[in-house]
Amino acid sequence: MMSPRAISGGAQSLPSPGLVWGRYPQRNARAQEAGSWQRMLRKQASRLRPSNSDKALRRLDLFARESLARMAELTLLEDAALQAQMTRTRAQIARDGLSDELAQALSAQVCETSRRVLGKTPYPVQLMAVRAMLDNCLAQMQTGEGKTLAVGLAAALAALAGVPVLVITANDYLVSRDEALMAPLFDALELAHAHVAREHSPEQRRQAYGAQICYCTAKELGFDYLRDQAALQLGQVDLNFQLQTLVLQEPEGKMPQPMLRGLCMAIIDEADSILLDEAITPLILSRAIKDETQLARLRLALHLARQLWPKSHYEVDAARQSCQLTEDGKAYLADLCLTTMSGDDAGHLWTHQRFREELVCLALAALNLYRIDRDYVLREGEIQMIDQPTGRLAEGRKWSRGIHQLIELKEGLEPTDQTQTMAQISFQRLFPRFLRLSGVSGSLIEARAELHSIYRLRTVCIPLNKPSRRKDHAPVLHAHARRKWQHVLRLAEQLHRRGQPVLLGTDSVAASRQLSHWLQRAGLPHQMLTAAQDGDEAAIVARAGERGAITVTTNLAGRGTDIHVGAEVESLGGLAVIACHLNAERRIDRQLLGRSGRQGQAGSTYTILSLDDPLFLRTLPNWLDRLLRKRLAQKGQPAPAWLMRAAQAREESRASRSRLDLLENQNRKERLLAMAGSSE
Repeated sequence: MMSPRAISGGAQSLPSPGLVWGRYPQRNARAQEAGSWQRMLRKQASRLRPSNSDKALRRLDLFARESLARMAELTLLEDAALQAQMTRTRAQIARDGLSDELAQALSAQVCETSRRVLGKTPYPVQLMAVRAMLDNCLAQMQTGEGKTLAVGLAAALAALAGVPVLVITANDYLVSRDEALMAPLFDALELAHAHVAREHSPEQRRQAYGAQICYCTAKELGFDYLRDQAALQLGQVDLNFQLQTLVLQEPEGKMPQPMLRGLCMAIIDEADSILLDEAITPLILSRAIKDETQLARLRLALHLARQLWPKSHYEVDAARQSCQLTEDGKAYLADLCLTTMSGDDAGHLWTHQRFREELVCLALAALNLYRIDRDYVLREGEIQMIDQPTGRLAEGRKWSRGIHQLIELKEGLEPTDQTQTMAQISFQRLFPRFLRLSGVSGSLIEARAELHSIYRLRTVCIPLNKPSRRKDHAPVLHAHARRKWQHVLRLAEQLHRRGQPVLLGTDSVAASRQLSHWLQRAGLPHQMLTAAQDGDEAAIVARAGERGAITVTTNLAGRGTDIHVGAEVESLGGLAVIACHLNAERRIDRQLLGRSGRQGQAGSTYTILSLDDPLFLRTLPNWLDRLLRKRLAQKGQPAPAWLMRAAQAREESRASRSRLDLLENQNRKERLLAMAGSSE
């Protein structure tokens, strides 16, 4: 079997951006400092900026055109002759590596097989994305450009070259759907394929990971990686086993068989969601522990927190997701503890200022910062978290430090057992460990610098297959939420009467339910998709393109599911998307608006905002908020581009800084605890 590194073979890899300093070190320090920093930034930006005239894109385009030209020569071959050609090509790759010429030949054969068994001939832009992924790059493909087929073709080419491939997708539905869609192609290419589902046993997972192509979610992969670590007891026990193997040849006991065969190559669909939005979400392998003493402390902390007054006793910092006690609050809490701690079996701890203040601040956060239908839902008597970037339920995930139990107590539920951490990892520490890493998404360019900094991945912007016909209307800003929702309802009714399907995007389950209530009162039939209906999301989203349909969706629920628009609907103007809020990051806005006008179809987008939206409440200074409200008192006006950009830039910077800070802290901790070398 060929080495995974041989997949690049004689091919020229894409250049990675680097820092270029001044060429004249003899200049004095002041002159060098004045000019080199700006030159360095311009050079770095120019190397990261995507462009259709870029050398890398020209190379990708050449690969696509040559592959399709070779494919045209294969159309008259019988299936057996095509299979024989592919066998010879694979043998050459195993011997010489995946050079440009061999890559084009193999790509043509795979594309012809796709045409025969799937009825799909790849577009040139899809093959450009395939080559980019094989070159360890992230490919930005707009929504509707055929990412599923591009990912499947890239996985097939890598597997045919001898590299085991993990295809990482966003959720369990897409895992099974995408593998089923590509199964006829993989079968025709004689490639073993499988997928990992939540209900699979360890043995089923081991067999699936052993296939040449395996589809799974990032979450399942991360937890299986942690389970392997725990089972193998990496560290001293593992070193002892290896020593016994070397010295005794027959070590005592039997080494547990891992589920994963290694971290060879991963192709990530919806890469921005996994590598950025969920990058710092810790995957924690834990076990339940029953601690009645701690539960009693949490009950008391919640009781004390409910007796404190906002602003007078504590301040809520929504941006940092924390609550801080004022000096008056600290004094009042100390007095409260004197009267309540006698009944606590560990009451002496409440005499310690730091202990009582930290625990009560957690209780205040549970009361003030975590809201039902926005951060969590109640389902069958349990608290289930909502994944904020996608709007889906984060099943099996819990808040740490007692927050989850405090929320359960707040909602009148019996608190579940707390957990003890056995092992943990985050995606931004897991994925750099792969030998080969690539991916695709519709929104990557805005975060290309961070993606390169953390994952050493270059981002390539793939052009559209057909020119866009989508009409993007200028965002409208209102002073108050009431006027915004009136505008939304008016517009939705106008579009509905015209027969144009409407997709309404909100930022929370609560907002979706409220909007659904108003639509119902207005007599407008509609479908609602929120995190609480994740099982039906594919069916609901797929019907969103029907004539006169109105669909309310929470954030990016339904991401990855196609919205089909027929010829009749396209003649009416296509799908209309109405964004009822501004996301913290521009790329998430583009994901929602990108639902409309796919593959050159007609479509339109609208963005309707108010100064009461959470993003503006978090970022606008009071003086600017008052000024804008005066100007917008009568009616909505076009939202200033600088206002939206400034608000989102601040949030993007904060999120990026949080991810980088956490990564640096984790690296620092590992360096301090490491026995020797690096774990990367």
